[in-house]
Amino acid sequence: MFQFQFHQLAYNWTWEYKPSIIYKEQTAADWLADYKKLTSKNIDTVECFWNVYDRLPGLHQLEFGNIYSIFRNEIKPVWEHSENENGFSLILYLNKANTHEYTMEIYLKSLMVLIGNAYPFSVILNGCTFERKAGGNKIVFWFKELISKEKSLNIRDQLLKAVEIEPDDFTFWDTLGSSGRIDWKLPLFQNYKMAISVKAHRKDKEKILF
Repeated sequence: MFQFQFHQLAYNWTWEYKPSIIYKEQTAADWLADYKKLTSKNIDTVECFWNVYDRLPGLHQLEFGNIYSIFRNEIKPVWEHSENENGFSLILYLNKANTHEYTMEIYLKSLMVLIGNAYPFSVILNGCTFERKAGGNKIVFWFKELISKEKSLNIRDQLLKAVEIEPDDFTFWDTLGSSGRIDWKLPLFQNYKMAISVKAHRKDKEKILF
């Protein structure tokens, strides 16, 4: 009798969804409480992943302010979590003028890097958040450690290579001292499909930046 063979993933992944909810004052507990699991069990096989992916709206189909969160081993999408607190986030700010097709291409390739375990630094990649935003969608890769500038540069460059982002498609953006928003009409950004930045999860590690 034929027996179907499942393809096991290296880690168990939790896929969650956060709607857009406005609080006058939002605590970390409020933030986490808004996240809802999209599956009754963790995603642990390739087949399970595709079953979930094929049933969900794509990033470009979410309402503004909505977030997808995919983390391994029950790690929570907050900087204060023990697996995140000493790390950093590598952020892809997507130009709001990008086509839906390009958005979905980067979204899917990012997911493949996340669960595929072929990226050289997969062991310290805790998860991703995918945010639907009116000013341009945002994809955030969460890493568990930030040790040196040299290693950070290698992590960044290898990730861009893994997601297959062309060198002419992006620029780097230092968010320190900025409002946190990009004006895509400015010459600094308007000719690029995305801007890339990094944020340390602890202030005392901000000196180790790309």
